[in-house]
Amino acid sequence: PQIAYDNATYVLSTPDLGLSYQWYLNDSPINGAVNPTYTVYQSGVYHVVAINSTGCVSFSDTLTAVYCDPSIQPVIEVSTNGDQLIATDVPLGYAIQWSLDGNAISGAINDTITIQQSGSYTVAIVDTFGCEHTSTSMSVGLSVSELQSLEWNVYPNPANDWVDLNWKSTVPMEKIGLVDMTGRM
Repeated sequence: PQIAYDNATYVLSTPDLGLSYQWYLNDSPINGAVNPTYTVYQSGVYHVVAINSTGCVSFSDTLTAVYCDPSIQPVIEVSTNGDQLIATDVPLGYAIQWSLDGNAISGAINDTITIQQSGSYTVAIVDTFGCEHTSTSMSVGLSVSELQSLEWNVYPNPANDWVDLNWKSTVPMEKIGLVDMTGRM
């Protein structure tokens, strides 16, 4: 029999010729899948076997059906010490890619990432069939106290009209604001 797959409705079908049918996923029979149509809930290789009233069997060609489950969405959580982001709700076997401000972070392909700069983080996961699911974004801001390990130097102290600010870091600075003890910029 011929089979077709509608990837908009996730329905496999074969012409209804009044035969008995059995659908298979990855060469295993699908329990209860005995109609001319079958709704796919898992990506994989499908085929159907048609059996006529005298017991003659006909096998279809195989077809790879891709089902991108809309309920899958990774979630970003912050580690207990606050220096890492963790991708949760990631199904087994999915590839991971972290992004910062919409740009993929090179080498950031694990379920955790160390926060190195302020911005909007997302994590995308992709299954072996190419279905991509992206988290909602998480905005992260780093303060001076969180960046103390970056060797900050502010001088002179005390200061009147100006200060020098020096630091050693691989973290790019986008904006620096200094506030005095009374809250003035």
